[in-house]
Amino acid sequence: RNGDADAVSMSFSGNRGDIHCLAEELSREPAPSLPGGFVLGEHLYFTGEDQIVGRGILVRGSRGEVVGLGLEPDSLAMRFSNKALCSGNQPVNIASLS
Repeated sequence: RNGDADAVSMSFSGNRGDIHCLAEELSREPAPSLPGGFVLGEHLYFTGEDQIVGRGILVRGSRGEVVGLGLEPDSLAMRFSNKALCSGNQPVNIASLS
């Protein structure tokens, strides 16, 4: 993406550096609502079975923050206090969140 004529460098709250985005990936309108009526930054608890996520273990009862839309239907990207990031290939289904 660096050097793309259609890319811009963006600064987002919470990030340490700029993010290079294609213009087609940006909008002046707010993103559509998240499944289940959840909102970015909301704190939720994982209610599913314990599972390995990346290099960590996601344990039932873990508190996490909604950081975006998951890549599967009815899922959210979550950041948990143990720093496990559940997104991409590890979406968290909203049925496992409260």
